[in-house]
Amino acid sequence: MVGTIRQEGLYPQLSILEKKRTVKCFINYIEERPIFRIIYGINFSEEVQSNISSTTAANAVLRRKFRHQLKQHVESKAIKVYGNDKVTLKKISYSVRDMDFQINYEEKNDIKEKKLISVAKAIDFNYIPRKGYRALTSVEQDLQREWAVSKQRLKITTEMNQKISITLIDLPSDLLNIQILNHLK
Repeated sequence: MVGTIRQEGLYPQLSILEKKRTVKCFINYIEERPIFRIIYGINFSEEVQSNISSTTAANAVLRRKFRHQLKQHVESKAIKVYGNDKVTLKKISYSVRDMDFQINYEEKNDIKEKKLISVAKAIDFNYIPRKGYRALTSVEQDLQREWAVSKQRLKITTEMNQKISITLIDLPSDLLNIQILNHLK
């Protein structure tokens, strides 16, 4: 195969060049803070976001892909070992350089949402600050992550705002003084 060299350097293998994936990257600003979003997948059905950096969002994509590929690999090997029995991968824990990692494969369900609601209520009723809860989640991996609890609290607040509308009225101060004088007479 004879080809023309356009630029000196390393080129990816042809098999890699044939696979084309399109991703969309956005930076949204909420209260002057950037939210980095990456949308990918079939018909852009998958999304990750980070308020830290675009690299953090890209790493989240890689973690999701790694998790998915690992699940497929384990389940395909399980068919060889267990035959027709249905093998479902639920959780993997591993450690690299004294850092523990845990991958959960559970689908979103009502139990998980009920746990989030319970944690949000416990935080609100017991006045647990965000930093305190973050410290707890860094020690205990089975606790719901702070960002998930925060997202659930926002969802609860939005639902409550839809059900109970609150209207604020700014009364001029001189109108209030007139009403007080009339009431005293």
